[in-house]
This record gives sequence, C-alpha cells and structure tokens, in this order.
Amino acid sequence: KKKRILPKRKSDDLFLQPLGKRKRVSFGGHLSPELFDKSLPPNSPLKRGATPARLSLPFGNSPRAVLKKAQGLKHFAVQ
Repeated sequence: KKKRILPKRKSDDLFLQPLGKRKRVSFGGHLSPELFDKSLPPNSPLKRGATPARLSLPFGNSPRAVLKKAQGLKHFAVQ
C-alpha cells in the first residue's frame, strides 16, 4: 500500500487566504476596567469595576494628620 503524503501547511498560506475565511478569535464581552483609588493602601481589596470604599475618618482628622500623630507616638516611645 502506498501512503498518501499530504502537503504541510505553511505559515505563509494563512496570509494568502481570502479575508472572509480567516478564523476569528473572541475574548468574550466588554470587560469593565478595575478602578484604583491611589489614596488607599495598595493591598486594599477591590472588585472588578467597583469603586473603592473609603474608610471614614473622624471629623477634622486628615490622613496626613493621623500619620503625623502615629510617627510622633513612635518617636516618643523610643526616647
């Protein structure tokens, strides 16, 4: 019996095909991007497409003021 030798497909053949017969690749529907709030710590959990929840601070305390107080306490404890 003779084996039938099939011609191997070359990568150039892909470009010679008409546009209508090309295979298409689909990655699903439109995905909403993840929204990041740079004022939150980098390890804060976030759901895809959700807006980050902010921690409520006591009135009159800014995040910078809270940091300064924490650093002052640490410096005080070292001395």
